[in-house]
Amino acid sequence: MLMDNSATFHDVDVLSIMEASFDGLMLCDAYGKTVFVNSAAERIMGIMGSEFVGHDSIELQRSGVITHATSMETLRTGKPFTVLQTYKNGNTALVSSNVVYQAGQKAYVIINIRDVTVLPDLPMSRGGNTKDTPAICNSQELKKVFEIVRMVARTEATVLLMGETGVGKDVVARRLHVLSSRVDKPFVKVNCGTLPEHLIESELFGYDSGAFTGAVRGGKAGLVECADKGTLFLDEIAELPMALQPKLLELLQDFKFNRVGSTTKRSADIRVIASTNKDLVSQVEKGLFRADLYYRLNVIPIEIPPLRQRADDIIPLVENYLRVFNQKYQVQKRIDRETYPLLVSYAWPGNIRELENTIERLVVTTCRDTISRADLPNCLVRNMNCLHTEDLKQTDLKSAVHGYEKELISQYLGLGYSTEKIGQLLGVSQPTVSRKLARYFPVVPGTNLRER
Repeated sequence: MLMDNSATFHDVDVLSIMEASFDGLMLCDAYGKTVFVNSAAERIMGIMGSEFVGHDSIELQRSGVITHATSMETLRTGKPFTVLQTYKNGNTALVSSNVVYQAGQKAYVIINIRDVTVLPDLPMSRGGNTKDTPAICNSQELKKVFEIVRMVARTEATVLLMGETGVGKDVVARRLHVLSSRVDKPFVKVNCGTLPEHLIESELFGYDSGAFTGAVRGGKAGLVECADKGTLFLDEIAELPMALQPKLLELLQDFKFNRVGSTTKRSADIRVIASTNKDLVSQVEKGLFRADLYYRLNVIPIEIPPLRQRADDIIPLVENYLRVFNQKYQVQKRIDRETYPLLVSYAWPGNIRELENTIERLVVTTCRDTISRADLPNCLVRNMNCLHTEDLKQTDLKSAVHGYEKELISQYLGLGYSTEKIGQLLGVSQPTVSRKLARYFPVVPGTNLRER
């Protein structure tokens, strides 16, 4: 919480209430100067409150910190004002300002700041996830990503998002949509890896009456039609069956398609974003992905770096999820200072998703109010994200590789992942993981993981 010492309030409890809000709150005086910024606002904006306190929104707009002078607009009109605010780091928030009157005079402007990536009622959003990671953007690596996002969002170019599992591709896709001219239209997510192969065509493109046994009379619109005038997000695009890839290619080339069982061409007014955690060039070389489809998708490629390359984002993410789960479970847990270095130096192979799950686990299972090193999972305490120099001197390459393999699998076992999930994360088959489990962990007490 940051407050201007010159500000006076009749009831200091009001500040405590504002600080406890999960939504961001700012307070400006009758001249539009910022006098208070709560911690949630700093989290959502990704900017410290010190950059706002003492400045009015006109100054902040001119210096490029914000795009809209909300407090001054509200003071000018005396009416509530709502706008999609973009900050200097690329973060975006839904900002609403309103006048607070005292004795019939304008005394303050209160500004409510909501993160658009976690709004459950984002206009006409389908397949949304209210647990989307807020776009915390402290690292230079991620700032570069969001600079590209800002440049391409208002175009109609197809975007291909690439990165490991759990790096936040969904969040970047939604940010592209929110910053586009299609923001008030549907954002439709299609996970190509979860839809059964025999259903994906009808789910994606819809079907006409009588197209197959069990088809709904009158037919059914597919997800492409549901995304009309909006954005179609094709997640895990590498999992799209080869037989369906020519139909997607036609959609990308001509924005035309036909429902299953129909010969009538339909038009689609959509913006396409795709994502993958696989090397599509390698998939093309192996004959698992069409080269022409790859080139159609790869118009604007955006590589999202893994968390281990964005150390500056780790502590803000930890603090964000600590607030989220403290609120969810109605507790007030904190992390002691000695524990933070372990969190920062850990490689986070599961990226943001692993970090989120780890913080929730710590909030739920730690008996004391302060989370210490002793409460961390073994994989963080050992911190074997890379082999120490001394260890390398005392072992051969084969033993070193086996040791690192064992450590990675141990980390995922500690998170409760099945052998199938571990295989997906490591890029190997489930039987391969089972064989390595049998080699490294002949007996896994209290579990039956090898059969899962």
